[in-house]
Amino acid sequence: MIVSFRHRFVFVRARKVAGTSVEIALSTVCGGDDISPPIVAIDERLRQDMGGHCGNFSDDPVRERAYLSLIRAATPDQLAAIPTPPTRYEPHMSITEIETATGRSFDDFALVCVERDPFAKIISQLHMNTNFAAYQSATHADMAAPPPDAAAVLDRLITRGRPGRLKSIHMYGGRAPHVLRYEHLEADLAAFARTLGVPTPPLPHAKRGPLSNTIDPASLFRRDQIDWINGYFAEEMAAFGYAPR
Repeated sequence: MIVSFRHRFVFVRARKVAGTSVEIALSTVCGGDDISPPIVAIDERLRQDMGGHCGNFSDDPVRERAYLSLIRAATPDQLAAIPTPPTRYEPHMSITEIETATGRSFDDFALVCVERDPFAKIISQLHMNTNFAAYQSATHADMAAPPPDAAAVLDRLITRGRPGRLKSIHMYGGRAPHVLRYEHLEADLAAFARTLGVPTPPLPHAKRGPLSNTIDPASLFRRDQIDWINGYFAEEMAAFGYAPR
C-alpha cells in the first residue's frame, strides 16, 4: 500500500495481481512525506535500486533509515535474513484499514488498485506456495515451477479458507477505484501516471511467476473446483469484467 500526499492517491494492494511490481513503480514518484511501508527484503532492495520511496511507516524515523541502509549494504545472500521492521501498515490493507491507521479520510484522494482474473490469482498463489522460499534466496529464483498437485493444494486452501485472502472487491470500501488491469498493466500504469502529471515510472517484474493468465484452469483443476471458483468470486468477476469458466 501507498499513501501519496504529493500526488493525492492511495494505492490499495490486492494479493496476486502484480501488486509488488506496481507498488515499487508508484513509490518512485512519491515524496518524502508519503507513506510507503517496507516489503520483502529482496524486493525492497530492487525498490531502493530503482530510487523508490520507503518511509513514514512507523514512529521511529531513525530505525527506518537504519533498515534502508541495511538493505542497501547487504549482499544478495544476506537479504533473506533481514526481517521486516516494525510498521503500522501492512502490505494488503483495505482503504478502511488505511484510514483507521492514519486517522483520516481519503475520500478526496484517488483510489488506485490492480485487478486480475480470479483464476489467475489462484494459480499464481499455488505457484507462490511452492516456490516462495527459493524466490527469497540469494538466487532470486523465478517462481516458475508448477505445483505438482494443484487440485489437491487447492482443496487444502479451500478447507482452510485461504482463497478468501485473494478476494479484493471488499478492499475498496464501496468506492469505485481507478483500476489498473493486470492484462495490460504497462499501458494502464502509463495512463494513470498521466493523470498525476508525471512520466511513466518503470515497471519491474517482481516475484516473476509462470504467467498464470496463460494457463488453462481446466488443465489444473477439477470441474467441481472450477465451479466453486466461479461461485466464490462471482461478485468480483462481475464488478471487474472477468468471465466464469
